[in-house]
Amino acid sequence: MGRPVDVRKISLFLIGSLLSLFFFASGSRVSVSVREREVNGIVGRSALLASCYSTPDPCSQLILEWRLHNTTSPLVRLSRPDCPPHPDRPGCNCSDRWVISPSHMGRVHLYPENGSLLLRDLRRSDSGVYEISVYSGGNNAVKDNVTLRVHNHHTETDTEYAPTGGTAAPHKPTAVFYLRALVFGNLTLFGICLCAICRHKARRDSGNSLGSREGFRIRDCAEV
Repeated sequence: MGRPVDVRKISLFLIGSLLSLFFFASGSRVSVSVREREVNGIVGRSALLASCYSTPDPCSQLILEWRLHNTTSPLVRLSRPDCPPHPDRPGCNCSDRWVISPSHMGRVHLYPENGSLLLRDLRRSDSGVYEISVYSGGNNAVKDNVTLRVHNHHTETDTEYAPTGGTAAPHKPTAVFYLRALVFGNLTLFGICLCAICRHKARRDSGNSLGSREGFRIRDCAEV
């Protein structure tokens, strides 16, 4: 008769093996994510499409690019076909190759350390859905996207630009609009009341001055 099988030890061994496989697989994947799903910008200023990515090996082949959704040409593309470990210090000795779209030359900056995209001198036509793609080693490319809306100014309330194209849709006045109207109305009413008080005081002082010359003081109705 053989030795009894220790089911508990076998179960623990299988669980440990599965956990090790899971953590190994998790660490060998490429990942990317944007910090904000929607970003608002103002014409003439800059907007940052913040992102973060990770690769299993910092010295592996890397392709990082941003493009407008449903377009074929990237706005900016970073390629690292050769990135061996640095011989003299920790880190990698990478040779970066850049491709920038002529339509955005001088207006975009890609941060290689985290994949964030900076757009300068914003235009209304820059509104849209921007997609980041990361490819490293033999892994499939991973993607994420963020919507950028560019407005004429901070309190744009007349129209809302459609980021994916099409006509502008009417936009209802915001709470800021109503708050400003309320403050303006209160200030106007305060100014009218202050003016009336000053005119009443001026008439009373004029009457008191005249009464002083005649030897008596003009009283208010409340003093009678």
